[in-house]
Amino acid sequence: MLSPNRVLDDKELVMLSLFNQLPEAEKLRLILHTKGVLQDLELLKNDVYDLIHNQKK
Repeated sequence: MLSPNRVLDDKELVMLSLFNQLPEAEKLRLILHTKGVLQDLELLKNDVYDLIHNQKK
């Protein structure tokens, strides 16, 4: 989890500025897409963990 007092670097500030310029519908679409990608990464991480765990047996 990110600290609420964390300072954004220049790259993050540019990305935030670009995000804030998007229409609300595009912001929502991007958030939902990102959430799906993160869920896919979590599933992949679990698959890799299972493969490593099963390889040790």
